[in-house]
Amino acid sequence: MKIRDFNVEDYYYPNRRFQLLFYQISHGEMIIRSQKNNSYIHTIDIYFGDVVYMEIPSELNGIRFRRANEDDVSYINSKIEKHITQDKIVVIVSENKEYYIVASVISINENDLSFVDLPIHCFLHGV
Repeated sequence: MKIRDFNVEDYYYPNRRFQLLFYQISHGEMIIRSQKNNSYIHTIDIYFGDVVYMEIPSELNGIRFRRANEDDVSYINSKIEKHITQDKIVVIVSENKEYYIVASVISINENDLSFVDLPIHCFLHGV
């Protein structure tokens, strides 16, 4: 779905550990993953498409999302040369710190993939 259509209130993972699993520069695709384990029966993949900027650590403990505001837009536009609008910014909050991803597409899904498997359907641009 387009970032502008993403409902931030629908996704909240306070107790899951996420890792930056994959980033492909040529296509601007990124996956953040929370692996299934003894406590969780499904893997959660957060896919971003058409990524033009990311400011995120390799590991996040618990995440929620919030809508970008005008301060976020100003901050991002001070960092990159393109003019970015609010409907392209995703703000991820983890442990009371905020991280930014500028993209066009986001898809969040639960699956049974192992740590080394990528959700290939994301790369077919059917999201």
